[in-house]
Amino acid sequence: MRRLLQAGSRLSRGTGLPTSCVAARGQTVELTDDVGRMDPDRTEALAVLGVIQTLPEAYRETLVLRLVEGMTGPEIAARTGLTAASVRVNLHRGMKQLRERLGVLV
Repeated sequence: MRRLLQAGSRLSRGTGLPTSCVAARGQTVELTDDVGRMDPDRTEALAVLGVIQTLPEAYRETLVLRLVEGMTGPEIAARTGLTAASVRVNLHRGMKQLRERLGVLV
C-alpha cells in the first residue's frame, strides 16, 4: 500500500486498473463479485480508490487528477480553475487524510 501512496505514483500504472473506473466528481468505484480473483495489486488499488471517494470533494478531485490521471499541479490548476498554490495545498492535505484513513505511517 505504501507504494501506491508515494508522491507522484499513479494508481492505474502497474495495477491493471483502468483509469475510467474512477471519476473525480463524486462517482463511486463499483466492486464486482470477482474482486477476490483479481490481482492483489489491483484489489489494493480499488481499496485505496474507495477511501479516496470518502474524502472531501476538493481533496478527492485533486488526488484523482494527480494519482489516477497523472496530471501535474499546473495542469490540475488549469483544469479546475484553482490556483497552483491551492492545488498544492489540496494535494498535501488530501494525501495526509488518505494516509490517516489507510493507517499508513510515513
